[in-house]
Amino acid sequence: MRLLTLPRPGLLAWEDVPTPAPGPDEVSVAVTHVGICGSDVEAYLGHRPAHVRHGRPVVGHEVCGVVDAVGDRVRGPRVGDVVTCVEGWGAFADIVLTTPTNLLRLPRRIDPADGCLVEVLPGVAMAAWRTGITRSHQVLIVGQGLSGLLLTRLVHLHGCAQLTVVDPHQCRLDLAREFGADVTVASTVEALAAPDSSYGPFDVAIVAAPVNLVDAVVPLMRPRSRIVMYGGLERDAKVDIMALHRGSISLIKESEGINGIVEARGVWAAAAELVADGVLPLHRLRTHTMEFDEIDEAFRLRIEDPTALHVVCVHPAVGS
Repeated sequence: MRLLTLPRPGLLAWEDVPTPAPGPDEVSVAVTHVGICGSDVEAYLGHRPAHVRHGRPVVGHEVCGVVDAVGDRVRGPRVGDVVTCVEGWGAFADIVLTTPTNLLRLPRRIDPADGCLVEVLPGVAMAAWRTGITRSHQVLIVGQGLSGLLLTRLVHLHGCAQLTVVDPHQCRLDLAREFGADVTVASTVEALAAPDSSYGPFDVAIVAAPVNLVDAVVPLMRPRSRIVMYGGLERDAKVDIMALHRGSISLIKESEGINGIVEARGVWAAAAELVADGVLPLHRLRTHTMEFDEIDEAFRLRIEDPTALHVVCVHPAVGS
């Protein structure tokens, strides 16, 4: 089968590898759609190590596909099911293998082109729903890229006193308003924390940016507040622990409030149901649909164009 590899940062290459067969407890998924995630961009730019599959560094994990084979001991998933799966790295390929634990069957009401984005919903839902936000809280979301906008919608649905979002791109803030943000700020988080700023203090801040902005957020927080680190951190990122200590501020990951697989799958299924019902409108985030063979242009768009929120690549077999 064909597999998209990342031999070195900035270089994508299609290679032929043996087609994998599912083991007794595995499910084989024929890929139909793959979205380009911020984590793919970070690997492409050399900001994080690429994952390895089939002995090669790979990108792509926002996957939607159709079950084409199941292992002897698998009960539940059936051939023909439309699914997504977590930990499906190397999804720019003909086939990915997963397990029933990591797989979610999608309602037929979800467009498969949007189904690949359902893959990211567990972490987003954990950050929005399981990090202690209440209806009395002032909440800040830093960054309104793809994940930031998903967070905005899910926090709005969860409920809080006021939801403020910050991003330098007005086109993203317009969507944030549509998704439920109360206050949108076309600026940087550093500007929000300026001495003459009227923003804050906040009870919860979610950092949905590819760079380390924790120290910039700290001055905006009230005592006994928390910062949720959803976005990535650079390889050599540092955080001023004493500033957190002096402010009585907790720094947490989105998954800290989740106790195991059952709860993780619960938030995943609940978020997917919102997609199926049209309450979480993933189609509003899908800005570009491209072919697998246009992968270089797809990555260029995702990196350079602030309007390119969700770039979805379609497997050649879908149109055949």
